[in-house]
Amino acid sequence: MDGSSHYHEEARMQDQARQEILEAMELSFLRFDDLDVKQNMAFLLGEIYRFVEEWEKKKSP
Repeated sequence: MDGSSHYHEEARMQDQARQEILEAMELSFLRFDDLDVKQNMAFLLGEIYRFVEEWEKKKSP
C-alpha cells in the first residue's frame, strides 16, 4: 500500500530498487494506493483475486 510519501521521485526509486531485490528472491508485488484500500475495497479484492488466480495457473504442474 503506497501513500503520498511514495509519489516523490526519490521514494519511487527506492521502492523500485527494494522491489527488484525482493523479486530476485521470487517474491511478487501488488501495489495499491492507500485511498483504494480505504475507499475501494471491492476493486482491491478483485485485483488480489485475479492475481492469485494467475499465479496459481503459472505454478500448477
